[in-house]
Amino acid sequence: MRWVATAPLVVMIALDCGGGTSQKQVASPTKADASAEPAGGLDATPDGGAPRDASAAAPEGGTARDVQLSVLKAAEPALLARLRTPLADKGPVRMELIEQGPDLPWVMAIVNHGDRPVRVLGDPRLMKLKVQAPGKKKPVTCELPQSVRPWRADTEMEQTLSPGQGLYDTLDPRLYCFASKGQSSLVPGAQVTPEYGWPTKKRMKWQHGKAVEQPPDPPFIAMIAADTPDGRPASLNDPPPNTKGPAPVDAFKQLAGSMFALGSEYSRWSRHVIPSESEEAGPLHFQLNSGSDVQEELGTMVSVTLKNRSKHKEIVYFRRELISFEVMGPDGLSQCDAKPDDRAPEPQSFARLGPGGSVSATSRLVELCPRGTFAHPGLYLVHARFDANQKGAMYGLDAYVGEVVSDNPVAIRIRRGDFPYTSKHKMRSLELAVGDGGVK
Repeated sequence: MRWVATAPLVVMIALDCGGGTSQKQVASPTKADASAEPAGGLDATPDGGAPRDASAAAPEGGTARDVQLSVLKAAEPALLARLRTPLADKGPVRMELIEQGPDLPWVMAIVNHGDRPVRVLGDPRLMKLKVQAPGKKKPVTCELPQSVRPWRADTEMEQTLSPGQGLYDTLDPRLYCFASKGQSSLVPGAQVTPEYGWPTKKRMKWQHGKAVEQPPDPPFIAMIAADTPDGRPASLNDPPPNTKGPAPVDAFKQLAGSMFALGSEYSRWSRHVIPSESEEAGPLHFQLNSGSDVQEELGTMVSVTLKNRSKHKEIVYFRRELISFEVMGPDGLSQCDAKPDDRAPEPQSFARLGPGGSVSATSRLVELCPRGTFAHPGLYLVHARFDANQKGAMYGLDAYVGEVVSDNPVAIRIRRGDFPYTSKHKMRSLELAVGDGGVK
């Protein structure tokens, strides 16, 4: 069974939504303890960065979280080199988003460059991407739906960072800049500025005849660590410890990362990708047209098109039952196949496609995939395969027989599911001291 992509796409999981008891197939052929840390680092590129080929970062372990941890381990040298240098305009708490190409997840990091401990929230649901695409007059803001974005800090996701400490984890930007038919925002040349947290609203109050800026209200994304009167660590949902002065610097509602531009390799995400016309690929081209953005798995649907790209008429036996799907999501890899069609082929089921002709179909994935495939909210990438298995000799036909695989996946975003949006795992920790970095 041949697919265009397996392990490279498994790592494109925006949020670790694991924690279930799914028995679905995963990318690696062997099973490993999901709780085990990856053994050792991976070979980096000559400039100290992570491998740009996701297959080089795929571990021998058996879960999507294993793949995610290996990607983090591989990205560690470049991540540390970039984050060790404080930026004057970022303040004591710095957030950065580092892209690693379209074949690897991006890395989100929060570091404490100050001289006091800080309480931070590690919750990727609060990420925003401001994207200025080439040729567009205005930037677009990509974020999760308001029904998904938390309105207050989840205390289970809070951590305290000492000076020189940081957190990092992976995400897939296509969960935020969602496009069921291919990207028009995250394209080559696009300028991306990450923002993390809640919007900052300036509040003024008249005091003694003067307009005085008021301290921000909770929740906060980061705050100088302090204890409450009863001795517990102050939560990011509490007022800031220092409420004196017009604009206290002890609490931050939002952190902004550095702007970066996307390279030409991101053309594969574009909705305008031109399919290969190579004759070696065969006369038929199989394309996924669109995914779906739905509340729950019952609405998951994909549209496919089989096109004759040759200069001659092609006859092909085309039925939905001959289409199978591969879904890569938070729990790993799932195969979705229709039940075997044992009926004798009917003459009208043979499509006659002239040069450039096509036939399309729409499938509801919940009817084809194992139960629970889309149980977690998050991003799912779908590939498709069509198996033409009838020659049509009984009707005097010479139909195409063979396997055709989609070149590029489509995305499905589930907003609500049977399981929580995240498994409450804490972001990975790192030390910024030279020579002392490492995944903890």
